[in-house]
Amino acid sequence: MRGSKLGLTLVEVLISSTLLLLLTGLSWRAVQESTRYYQRSETQLQLERDAMTTLSFVSRELSETNLDESREYSQGIVYPLARDISGKITRGSSGLLLWSSLACIRSETVAGETSLVREQSLIPQTQFVPKLSALQPPRTPSQFATAGLPSRKLQGNLKGVVFRRKDVSQPPDGKNDLIEIEMSLEAKVENREFGIVLESRIYPRN
Repeated sequence: MRGSKLGLTLVEVLISSTLLLLLTGLSWRAVQESTRYYQRSETQLQLERDAMTTLSFVSRELSETNLDESREYSQGIVYPLARDISGKITRGSSGLLLWSSLACIRSETVAGETSLVREQSLIPQTQFVPKLSALQPPRTPSQFATAGLPSRKLQGNLKGVVFRRKDVSQPPDGKNDLIEIEMSLEAKVENREFGIVLESRIYPRN
């Protein structure tokens, strides 16, 4: 009786190797797709988180200003504040607010990257809303950009930002003006672009 033949033929080995390579390639491709999807999702979520944080800060500041002496420009907005450079609210001996600084939020492009930045300059303290036309420069975004003031980066990946003044017929606080903000951001992962657009309405209190 002849013994049973053990092992695989060359053809069987080649077929098995080919199937193994196909399965390995498919598995690797699935892992790559999962990794790309995770990176895209993380980028999108981070973009949204950063944008909400920035919009919250900008909304808070603009809610404290006075629209009569705020100015919107294509590059940003300039507005008076009753806060000093450290961010502390300034008040007189009677407890009334003292307008003590002028702030600017504007877009800035450096090395091909556009960001939203903020600068602030001190002005003579006054209980009355300061007239921008009577103040020394900087009074416009372009003047703030060249004034050499400390600049705080609020948001990167900026595609565009628009500040609009709008008149409303029945405002909630009796004031007729509000500021609309539209901010668009854009990020890229592996040559694929992702973008979001956020909008907000602010009713200044002062």
